Amino acid sequence: MVDEEDGAKLSPNVATFITKRFVALTADKKLKSKLELYKRPANCKVLTALLTNKKIWRTLKTPAKRTDVKLTNVQKNMAKATIAMAKCADELALRADYKDKLTSLTVAITLLGHTHKSITNLRRESMRYAHLHDLKSLESDN
Repeated sequence: MVDEEDGAKLSPNVATFITKRFVALTADKKLKSKLELYKRPANCKVLTALLTNKKIWRTLKTPAKRTDVKLTNVQKNMAKATIAMAKCADELALRADYKDKLTSLTVAITLLGHTHKSITNLRRESMRYAHLHDLKSLESDN
């Protein structure tokens, strides 16, 4: 059960498209081709997923590594989605007649950015708990 108030309806085509994308995973080959469409802008280096420090990575057990890889891939996909929306926002910013559309895109980018950072924090927390004593020994090496 969803505890959220509904807003105005979208057009049937858009609603159907969204429903399809949110109930099933996109095939790997198709997803890869979509991800390759968007390159990170040169002045937005944060639009990526950071890799785990190699020293920390070596201390993690396989389940923790597997979880981190999955979360990293989610962050990479979020970054690519943000790049696509940012390109639209950049184009709309040049046109005065699309300011309301620009607001929707910037809100979406804000939500994606917040979620991306939350996942980064979750990854750090899960590593901390996965191998706490090994991390303490790494910290004492520095």
